[in-house]
Parts: sequence; C-alpha cells; structure tokens
Amino acid sequence: MGVPPFAKGGTGGIQQGLPELELSRNPPQPPLSPHGGFCKGGRLVSPGDYVRPPGRARPRPGAVKAWWRRDAQFPRTVPMGVPPFAKGGTGGIQQGLPKLELSRNPPQPPLSPHGGFCKGGRPVSPHPSVISMDKQLNEAWAILNRSELIVGATEIELALDRLAGRIADALADRFPVALCIMGGAVVFAGKLLPRLGFPLEFDYLHATRYRDGTRGGEIEWSVLPRKSLAGRCVLLMDDILDEGHTLAAARVKLLQLGAAEVHIAVLADKDIGRDKPVAADFVGLSLPDRYVLGMGMDAYGLWRNLPGIYALKEQGC
Repeated sequence: MGVPPFAKGGTGGIQQGLPELELSRNPPQPPLSPHGGFCKGGRLVSPGDYVRPPGRARPRPGAVKAWWRRDAQFPRTVPMGVPPFAKGGTGGIQQGLPKLELSRNPPQPPLSPHGGFCKGGRPVSPHPSVISMDKQLNEAWAILNRSELIVGATEIELALDRLAGRIADALADRFPVALCIMGGAVVFAGKLLPRLGFPLEFDYLHATRYRDGTRGGEIEWSVLPRKSLAGRCVLLMDDILDEGHTLAAARVKLLQLGAAEVHIAVLADKDIGRDKPVAADFVGLSLPDRYVLGMGMDAYGLWRNLPGIYALKEQGC
C-alpha cells in the first residue's frame, strides 16, 4: 500500500510481477468541492489558500494578493479568498479566464446602528432618517400629552361583555359572517370575537375616509370580502360610529355583494348632535363629540394601541 495514488497502473503491476511502475509527472488534481474550489484532505481549503503542485514551496504570508495580479503556473483557484470588490467574481479563476482586476473603489465602511458610517467604532453623524424618526416620536408623545382619559380599560371590558351578550342573543343561530373594517376595528374585533360563543365565519374589508388625519375625505375601497356573502347574515364591526358615512357606504356595498342582512356593531357611538345616515344595531359605549383615540381609534395615524379611550384636549386647556 506504499504506492502513491497517482502511480500509473494501480497496484496490479507489483502483485503480478509486471514492469516497475512509472510515477506520473502530472498527478490528478484533488476533487472539486461543492463550491467549485479544490479540497485539501477531504475539506475545503481556507480562504486565500490554494492547491500547489508538487515541488513548489508554499508562498510566504501576504503574497496571496499578488497572485490575482499575475499569471501563475500553478492551478489558479482561490475558492473563497477572492475579495468581494474584485471585478469579475471567481469565474475567471476557476475557468482559466483573464485574471481578476482589483477595484480601486473598495466597499464603504459598515453603517452604524443610527444609519451613518462608523469611524473607530463610533457613529460619525446622525443620518437624516434618524432626525426624522426622533421628530415623529416627539410629535406622538405631544399628542398623548394633549389628551385625557375619558374611558378606562376596566369600563371597556365590561362594555364588551354586555355587547357580546346582546349579539349572541340575536345572532347565535344565524351562522353569520363577521366582517372587520380595517384597520380601526382590529382591536375591537380582537376583543369581541373571543366573547362570541357560537359558530361564525370571519373576513374583513378596508374602507377609509380619514387618510391619517382628523377630517373626513373621500371613501376608498382597498379590500373587499373574499367570502361569498350571497344570502348570508353579516355582522359588520367597527371601532366607532362617528358621522356614519363610512359605515353607511359599507352597508350598501355589502348588500350589493348579496348579503341578506347587515348588522352593525361598534365599540363606541359618538354623540354629534345631528342625524346620521346609518344607525348601529349593537353599541358598547357612548362618547362625547370630541376627537378620540385609543382602542383602535387614532389621531394622525397614532395611538391605536392604547388600552383606554382618550380625547384630545380643547385648545387653550
């Protein structure tokens, strides 16, 4: 078993008394790795390493970079040592194509967590996006500081229990399709649905007229229910019945889609002092005519996640 693996003829010549083996001057190359480079001892060569032919000394440390700039007589393979900014990738080395050319524009230093470049492990200067985010955070806290709590979390939970009981009495045997109006009713629906102990199906629609502001605008239909509503009883859930234009338009749209009847459930009904185009069938709370936020209701797109209901203070308060 002392015959090198690259001897021509294998071991049969020694065992059978045949002429002496002749060693090949061109031993076969080591097997290719799955990544296209050579293996060394059954493992991938380390980054920057290479497979050298017999008789050639290992290059001194630091000489690897020079190989990319001149033609080499040994197999030109640098499996994982090609710098990321070398033009042409590794294909030129593996396939004997023209040598790689180092880019004169190496990659930029890493970004700091604040979006700017690092220098000596510290951020150089704040990125403009960081300044904008800080401004938005300050505005969000300013809105909350200008608000006051009008309905606490405990009162809301009790109102939800009463509301779920009334809905169950009316719709428990109707197998309704519960529809949530995104995204204001998502908190309300998430708290109401677990309280409804009867079979139902769930879907949602997206119709809004607020555009992240405090004044109404045109109604936009972004998403309509995917389930068939033909002949079905629908429970339409929304966070608040304000002026009623959104809910009225949604009710008309659902009837056009084939719903047999539409029952509206809202967490809160705002007392605006005038008639509305639609009335809710199930109401949890009654609120004064103020701009409110929390429990899915927002001010400028903020604070839907508050567990209570807050109202913006009047100017001058």
